[in-house]
Amino acid sequence: MEIEEKCHLIEEFVREYTKYEFSGTNKEFIDFLSYNDLGVPMAQAYIYDLVDLTDQGEAIIEETWKNLCTMVNTDPNASYETIYDMGYENNND
Repeated sequence: MEIEEKCHLIEEFVREYTKYEFSGTNKEFIDFLSYNDLGVPMAQAYIYDLVDLTDQGEAIIEETWKNLCTMVNTDPNASYETIYDMGYENNND
């Protein structure tokens, strides 16, 4: 997948997760946000054309992407169109 696609999925995951499930007590999600405190906002800024990524920025996004895939237990080398393709489930439907 291209870096832009990964950024979209990172942003979509954070937006959807906080919209439907975040209660302030999910340790795994809080740890993900804390550890990826540069990668998540960088991905968001990139998809809204607020920043250009340097090589170092791309490396941070790649690490954030791998951390997201680990958290949702999916293959970071596969292609996905949405977070739901990655196996994310919204339990509040």
